[in-house]
Order: sequence, then C-alpha cells, then structure tokens
Amino acid sequence: MGLLSWLGLADAPPVSPTAVSSPWADQSSLLPAIVAEAFGIEADLPVTSADADRIPAVQRVKSFLTAVVAPLPLRVLDASGEVASQPTWVYRSNTAVSPYSRMAATLIDGFYFGDSLWAVERGAAGQVTDAAWVPRDRWKISNDGRILVDDRPVGDREVIYFDWPGWTGLVRAGARTVRGAAAVEAAWVARARNPIALTTLRQTEGAQYTQEQINTLIQRWIKSRRDPETGSVAFVPLGLAVDTHGDSDAEMFEGARNSIRLDIANYAALPASLLDGSQAEASLTYVTTEGQRSRLLTEFIPHWAAPIEQRLSQDDVVPRGQRVRFDLSELITTPPTDTGAPVED
Repeated sequence: MGLLSWLGLADAPPVSPTAVSSPWADQSSLLPAIVAEAFGIEADLPVTSADADRIPAVQRVKSFLTAVVAPLPLRVLDASGEVASQPTWVYRSNTAVSPYSRMAATLIDGFYFGDSLWAVERGAAGQVTDAAWVPRDRWKISNDGRILVDDRPVGDREVIYFDWPGWTGLVRAGARTVRGAAAVEAAWVARARNPIALTTLRQTEGAQYTQEQINTLIQRWIKSRRDPETGSVAFVPLGLAVDTHGDSDAEMFEGARNSIRLDIANYAALPASLLDGSQAEASLTYVTTEGQRSRLLTEFIPHWAAPIEQRLSQDDVVPRGQRVRFDLSELITTPPTDTGAPVED
C-alpha cells in the first residue's frame, strides 16, 4: 500500500491549507505563548494562520498566489525543450484533489510556514506516478531532521519536501506585524464605534454620585454615543461635566493600516501598489500596468515558484538531464490566448 493510500489521501476530499490554526501539530507547543502572555513578556513567538487570515492584506496576497501562480501549468523540459511525453503527475492527479488545489495549498503553506510537503507514489521503475499535498497538521520535522507523517518516519522517496530558503513563514517572521495589525484593527473598530476622543465624565462641586450611579451613567453614555441617529447629541445633567482628551484624527488609523499593507507586501515580494492601499498608492511612484506585470514576472512569481521548480527538478523526481518549470506563456503573451496555456487533463 502506497503512502497516499496509507494517509487516506488517495480518495480524500480537498482540505483547506489554512484549516490548522497553529503552526505546530502538537498543541502543547502553545505553552510558551501562554506563559509569555501570562507574565506579560514580549516575545517574537509565532502567531497562527487564523490570526493572519484576519488581515485583509494577507488575504490579498493569498489571492495572488492562488489566482496567478497556482494555475500555471508545470512542464518537464530537457536540453531540446519540452519532453514529448509529459509525466502524468504534472497535469493530473489520481486523488480527489486537483493539481491546482495541490499547488495552491503548497504555495499557501510556503507563505505561512516557509515549507510544504507532498506524498508521492512511484511506479516499478521508481518514477513518480502521483503526488498529493499533505495537510499541515499531519507532518512535522523531528529534532534529528527526519520527516514524520502522523508521527511515523517516512522514507525520502515517499515524500517531496519544499522549502523557501531564508524564509521562516509569515506566522514566525511576520508575527509582530500580524499582532500589530490585529491591534490597529481593534483600535480602528473601537474608534469607529466611539468616534470622539477619550471622554471623562466628571462630577462638579456639590454633586455626590455613588459608585453604582457612576457605573450606570458611564454605560448610558456609551450606549447613547453609539446610537446612529442621536449619538451626536448628548444631555449633560446638573452636577456633571464632560471632558475629552487626545486626538480623534482618523488619518492616524488610515496611515497605520496602509503601513501594514506595505509590510505584508514586502514579506510576500509583491508590489505594494497591487494591495490597493489608497495612501500607499498615493505615496508610490506611478507604475503602468505593464510595469506591474513585469514586476510580477521578475519578482513575485520567481520568489514563490523557483523553490518549487528547483525541488521538482531533482533526480528523485525527474530523470537526470530533465528539469521542471512553470509555463509562463499565458502571462507573457499579450494579449493572452483565447484558451489559455495548453493543459492536459
């Protein structure tokens, strides 16, 4: 029985690559984060993919990975160009997960965690006949560098391991940015619900309020300020004064949110103008559509595609003298062809 069958991937339905909220399979590894939070320690501990998913700019990066890179067909080439008979695993799968979904999950793994894993089946001659993405919560790397799937060591020829050198994934390298984005989002929402600056209700001389009355006044004030019809008008009873503190300038939040877009774009090697941040766009030099296409082809796509191409070009995947590349013809051709890049199914 092959690894795909043993793992239950041969007939498994597609699984979201972000279904796992923690970058660790063992939930006990969350202990350092719990301890750090309990004692108020600032530490660059990983966040979860679920935390990152709440950031709009992260979702935008994922849409580029899944809409631009994942659909690109794989091609096997030799010194003369494309080989006449392409191996079937590059364009189809025997599992319920399509090659597109397999590649999309691999890329999202790379973005979040810096690595990804395929399980493979091989023919009698040792050639790869099928491949499937292994869900993130089912594998890990042991302290001695061995790959464990469902806590079982697997052979080198049972899996294909992808990694992006120098990149440890957004959940680790970008942990502080993700936490900052969450804080900015919470502050922005709170300010939207209470658009005036910090408010103090102060009793004037001669007034005597009990603690229960004070609590009631504060709750009534908060509720009244959130009313969409009458929230801009307030009545201040005798014996009470209202003081406001700080600045309610909304531009601070807009600038912070667009700075986060820029940071996420830098992590993803994506031109910041493509993340649609108004302030970021206004501060960038004007870039034409062709210029953006060029940067996608020379920066973004190679950054995420090259590690996959290089790993699939190793001799344990294709015969010596052959290499695997993504077919970029549909992106380079202007205008694109009516039917897209040639794909078998």
